Amino acid sequence: MTIFMSGLDEMNPGYWAQAYLYGYIYAKDHQLQHISIKLTYVQKQTNEMKNFVQIKSFSELERFVFDCLKKYAPFARLQFKNKLKRNQTSKELSFPFAQYRKGQRELAGCVYQSNRDKVTLFVEAPTGIGKTIQLPSLQ
Repeated sequence: MTIFMSGLDEMNPGYWAQAYLYGYIYAKDHQLQHISIKLTYVQKQTNEMKNFVQIKSFSELERFVFDCLKKYAPFARLQFKNKLKRNQTSKELSFPFAQYRKGQRELAGCVYQSNRDKVTLFVEAPTGIGKTIQLPSLQ
């Protein structure tokens, strides 16, 4: 398995963590007891390549992955709870101004439709149209 990365530090733990995760998935899917994981760093300007290889057992990778999941789980739970709260409280919000300025009603309609249809909306609009709304502080 070869994973191409671009970077300066061959011992960057983030790159290795990503490679271990991919290695775990590959080893699990192919029922491998050991796997050779190679990071290939490419220097963009010169295309010079450096390879670094580590051989890992499936059990080592499995421990690593489950340890990462254990550490990430509290953050994932918090993020999930925050999204639930955001979704619930956003239903109680109303437009914070007495009237719409030019273009704001159309923008609000597009935002509503994109949320309803669960699609991403990319907006390019002039300053002052209301792309960002600042609500009064609750503190």
